[in-house]
This record gives sequence, structure tokens and C-alpha cells, in this order.
Amino acid sequence: MEACTIRMLHRQPGSDPVASSLLPHGRLESNREAGVSPSRHPGSNPEAGVWPQYSLKSLDLGPIHWSYLDSGTSSHSAPLVLLHAYPLHSAMWTKQLELLGKATRVIAPDLPGFGKSRSSQTAGTSDTNLTVPGGDFMADKSQTAGTSDANKNGCSLPGTDQVENPASDGVELASSDALPSIDALASIDAYADAIVRFLDGLGVRRAIFAGLSMGGYIALALWRLHREHVAGLVLADTRASADSPSARDNRFRLIERLHAEGAAAAVDQFVPGLIGPTTRSARPELIGQLRTWILQNSVDGLVAAARAMAQRADSTLLLPTINVPSVVIVGEEDQFSPPAEAAAMAANIPTARLVRIPQAGHLTALEQPEAFAQAVTPLLAASTP
Repeated sequence: MEACTIRMLHRQPGSDPVASSLLPHGRLESNREAGVSPSRHPGSNPEAGVWPQYSLKSLDLGPIHWSYLDSGTSSHSAPLVLLHAYPLHSAMWTKQLELLGKATRVIAPDLPGFGKSRSSQTAGTSDTNLTVPGGDFMADKSQTAGTSDANKNGCSLPGTDQVENPASDGVELASSDALPSIDALASIDAYADAIVRFLDGLGVRRAIFAGLSMGGYIALALWRLHREHVAGLVLADTRASADSPSARDNRFRLIERLHAEGAAAAVDQFVPGLIGPTTRSARPELIGQLRTWILQNSVDGLVAAARAMAQRADSTLLLPTINVPSVVIVGEEDQFSPPAEAAAMAANIPTARLVRIPQAGHLTALEQPEAFAQAVTPLLAASTP
């Protein structure tokens, strides 16, 4: 079994985990100061300092330093794994961790090269502010000190949260040679393989996978390659078909721009269409947040994922084989994955429900979080670990 190290990063005492967001130059600005009303979540009490609980954690596994958000409690349902859209990272899921984490354990990883997930050689461990709209997280050195020794007999989280020993269920972790580096993630299938190995490192054998956009491509690949690990599927604002020739050409042109201009090229190409006109009008500040998240991703990660999406296989014939609880979600204002495509996809999945969310574009989980959570909740009861 390959050794792995898990670190947990805690909210900085006194921080407001809903009303704060990190600006591109690293300064935390309170939404109250900016004139934006902070979100009110069920069970939260800002005046008493009570906020929904989720933690930013990290896992060193082979050549990848994984960063992920972890929320929720043990339950009789399978854990829910949230796979983010391109070109964002796990921060897009924070509201879902708060809403759905009451019912089951929810895990939202940064895909390799996105957010804080990096090659192990380049990942930093200093106490830097981490950009999660759920709050200002700082590394707690007293908690992470000595983690290498503590993990010799398995992976455990410091503090009250515990992760199962990966060997306890007979899970054999892949050798480091089998774990691809970021630049080796040349296909959507490779991302699916990496997610399975990441979950093996956490001792998670079976989960509900919720993928939005690119995350949906990975979720379908997980069903094709690793269906024994799939307890349910949420396919949100995504499609089963492969890229058209023009779409594929656009991705390769984006790759050229990414090499020349950096992550700003992805901002220019994606931000205008990621959210619907209703959200752009009602929440214009979200445009700046999307820009910030995109700029926090590495060029290597953005390039590898764009290449993988351009070369992905058509999964349409896979849809009738899906026999686990499933839901297809789409925003009625989605320009990238139109509702008609979602309806056709749902019609071909025997176990799927179709949920159309009004006043939402491509990022339904972010634009209409309560409606998205309502669509996902029935799967939590229907899916078994």
C-alpha cells in the first residue's frame, strides 16, 4: 500500500465563512463592506458565530497533491462526490456542501492542476490564504506537524474528523508509477482513473458522483470504467456526445492562447457565457468571482483538461446501460449545454429524472443552489453505499 498524507486546514478564528471572498491580489473583502448581503443558510446563525461546517483538506498521493472540501456526517447513504466544471475549481460547490452536507458526507476535490491540487513537487504547504468563498482558511501547523509519522499505518485526519484506513476494506492503492502527473492526464478516462485512486486514498469505495459540465464527462467515464464504484449519478449541464469538429478546433485554439496568455485566456473565452442573463443581472458580482477562480488554476491544468475534453469519446450509447439512481439537471438559460440536449440524455437513461431549473444558465449549482440541492436530495435516500 502506498503511503499517503492527509492534512486538514481550518477556518481562521473570527472569519465570516459566507460573507468573505478572496480578491485576485489576495485581500479578503467582506461582502458587508462591499454592499452585498451575505447568504443565509439553514442552520446558520451569523450573530452567534454558528456556520455550516466543512473543511478544506489535502491528500498527498503519488505525484499529485490533492486539495478537497469535505462536509457532512456519516449516514446510511453513499458519500456524494462533486466534480467541478471547467475552468473553475471546487469553490463553486461550497453552497452545495452546506446544503447537502446535512444529509451525507460530501467531498468536492480540485481536479489536478485546478485550485490547490498540484504536482506534489510544486504544491506548497505554507500558511497562505486559501480562496474558498466559504471562508478564510489557514493551515494549522499544530495539527499538521508530524503527519508523516502518523500516517505510516494508514491515513487519518487530525482533530475529530477521521478517514478510514485505506487498507481496512482491502483497498489496494495504486503504485506511484500508476498515478499520472498533471501533464499525463491526456484523456477524460485518465481523470476518472485519478478520481477513483483519490477516493481509494480516503477509504471511499462507492459514491454518488455529481458532475457539472466537464465534471459530467468524468462522471460518465466513471460509469464506463469503474461502475462498481458508482452508487448514483447527477449529470448537470453536460452532454453525452463528443465535441463537434468546430468545438474541438475551438479547444485547441484555446490551448494555444493558454500557452501564450496564461489563464486569462480562459477568462476571456468562458466567463461571458457561464451564467445566464438572469444571474448576470441579479448577481453581477459573480462575474468577478468566476474570474478570480479561473485565474487561480494552473495553465498546465487548464491545458490538460482542454485537450482531454477535445479528445473525449461519445458516451451516447453508454446511457441506456446506466441502472443506478440518476438525475439530469439543466439550467433553462444554459447556452453551452442546452435543455434539449439534457432532455435527450435523460430520455436515454432508464433510471433518470430530468430537472430543468429556471433562471439559471450553465452553472445551476451556483446560480440556483437551493433548486439544485432539491434535485439531488432524492438520490441520497435512493443510493446505498
